[in-house]
Amino acid sequence: MVTRVSNLLTTRSDSFTAYVVVQGWRNVGTPWPELVVQRRAALVLDRSGSIPGGSNNSVLSYSVPTK
Repeated sequence: MVTRVSNLLTTRSDSFTAYVVVQGWRNVGTPWPELVVQRRAALVLDRSGSIPGGSNNSVLSYSVPTK
């Protein structure tokens, strides 16, 4: 999984966008799996206020409307 997203991530910026898709499936492992629910989210993450090695390592996150 890490190799699939490694080319999409960077540590050279203090702000970046994360897109998340969560799926719920029924009858997984059978010949008839069924997608029950799917949710999407987008977040803007800002770590410009954190100091490497410091005690303030908080990351601000802002939710982005997806619809």
